[in-house]
This record gives sequence, C-alpha cells and structure tokens, in this order.
Amino acid sequence: MPTITVKVSAGVDDGFVQKGMLFNNVIMVDIGYNYKIAGKSDAFLRFTSVNIPKGMTITSAKLRFLSAQTLAEPTVNWLIQAEATANPIPADYDYYDRPRTVASVPWHDVPPWISGWYESPNLASVIQEIINLPDWIAGNAMQLFVQDDGSHDSVAKDSECIRRAWAYEQNPEYAAELEITYEEAPPPQYTLTISATAGGTTDLAPNSYLYNEGTVVTVTALPDTGYTFNHWELDGVTVSTETSYNVTMDADHTLHAVFSPAPPAKGFLEVHTYIK
Repeated sequence: MPTITVKVSAGVDDGFVQKGMLFNNVIMVDIGYNYKIAGKSDAFLRFTSVNIPKGMTITSAKLRFLSAQTLAEPTVNWLIQAEATANPIPADYDYYDRPRTVASVPWHDVPPWISGWYESPNLASVIQEIINLPDWIAGNAMQLFVQDDGSHDSVAKDSECIRRAWAYEQNPEYAAELEITYEEAPPPQYTLTISATAGGTTDLAPNSYLYNEGTVVTVTALPDTGYTFNHWELDGVTVSTETSYNVTMDADHTLHAVFSPAPPAKGFLEVHTYIK
C-alpha cells in the first residue's frame, strides 16, 4: 500500500488561535489550555500537494509533532478534525467559522513531551472524509485543526496544560508532518443478466454475471434448428439485430435474445415439356 508524507511548507500554514488572536509565522505552536492566560490554544496545520487520488481507501493517517519544550503538566486533551473543504486556503481570523469534518479523533491524555517526535492516534476517518469530497483531486491541500478538548489541571491553577511544537518558521525540517497510507478501492461491480426466448440460447449462457466497471462483455445468439435470431433487447430496448452484441458494464444491465420461427423453405416445381 502506498504511503506519503507531507510537511507544513510555509509559515502561514501553521499556527494557533488564542483568546481571539491568530498567531502564524511563529516559531512554536501551542495546543491545549493555558491557566496563566486563562485561555485555550487551538492549532491549525495546512498541508499542500497531498497527492492521493480520489476514490482511495485511507488505512492509516498519523500527525507528528516535534517537541519544542519539555512540558508535562496534566491533563492535555485534544480533538482533531479537518477543514471540510477540498482545497482550503490558510486559516485566518475565520478559524472557528471554517467548516469541520463530521469525523473527529480525540487525542486525550497526551503524554509529557520531553524531546523528539510525538505521533497522534490514527486519523484515517478524518482524512477519508476529505478524500471523499466531490471536488477533491490529487495534489490539493488539506488543513487539520487540533483543538483543546478539556485540558485541565485540578491541582495547580497556574499551569500550562499545553504541548508546544516547533513550527515551520523555526526550521522547515522541524515542521509538523502528516503520514498517510492508502489503498486503491476495488472498482464498482455490476450485474449482467442474460435471457432468451424459446428457439435458441446464448453464449454466454442465460444467467447472471458480475463484472468490474468498464468491462466489455460479448454475447452471441445461437438459434435452434427451425429458428432464426431476431434481435437483442438491452434493458428492454431493441438495440441490434446482429448475432453478437457487446455490453459495456457501466451499470446493471439485462440483455434479452429474441428468436423467431424460421420461415418455411420455398419449394420448386419442375415442368417438363415433351414434343412429339
């Protein structure tokens, strides 16, 4: 199964919203609840050139952050969604007005961050919803929202129940990254049902057959002795009088062969004239 990894690639594509203020082109991204300022920090991460074709099945998606500071205060809870837009522009002061995916994934009890990379739970359901949008095409951007979801500290009310990640502006190599694994969805399948009137049969024999979308199926009429082939009916409509007919499987179809009794053979009368 193919796997791609995309990183935040511009300073405007990562940042956070805190107490009505939007911070991008920053060197660190805060996510959680900060008791020192009595406000939450909700992050946005936009990934461009996400080269996943429409129709793929997402099996795994992981968001990774590089810790920018040792932070271990309990309890940090996040909720991750994506912008429900096929090719979003960078977040702005309309952050909370952007449409969200129905799918969401909680990342609760985020562990203490000391150093190194930290990985989210599987976000496949969130990414799948974006790939399934009618106007999604490979190479579009997608934007994730990592939002506080009840981070708290029941003891120390002056703590920072946040985690702090490096942003693109600190170093492009430190920017958040999204790893997605996907597989090709099986092609749609359609049923071809073949039947025939009395007086003949078909090759393929009358029956129901299942084919992948786009398959071209050739069926040939075989009249019995004393019968002739008359015509084909596809989904109830006469389509051909040729003995063989090709059906393109772009939907469920019924193909019916119609036979008729052969006309009686014409006789010949021999007349002999004798001249005496």
